[in-house]
Amino acid sequence: MGTFYNHNLPQAQKTQQFLYKLAEQLYPCSEVHQVAEERILYLTHVCINGLPNCYASFSDMLYDFWPNFSWNREKLDAEVRIVLADPRISVIAKTIAEDWGHDMIDELKGGLLQAN
Repeated sequence: MGTFYNHNLPQAQKTQQFLYKLAEQLYPCSEVHQVAEERILYLTHVCINGLPNCYASFSDMLYDFWPNFSWNREKLDAEVRIVLADPRISVIAKTIAEDWGHDMIDELKGGLLQAN
């Protein structure tokens, strides 16, 4: 089972701001790529650090994970496809499956309007 750490709201906000800024620096001209990168960085953070103890499970965290994607359907599908195409997602998904028992690839594919 994955690990939980003590939830510290100011630190969580700093971490999230850092991830947003890093994604923005990596992809200054593409909002869709920025969102996808930030979601990859967040999942990487979860793989390394676990989840804050404000969540009871990995599934609970997903209620906060999905709203960080665009709410525009076209953009959301593009962002999810970018995440799925990223070579890092296979290692991230394997770690999440081992630590939390959740299939992140299926989760992401399930979020697409039309999964391919």
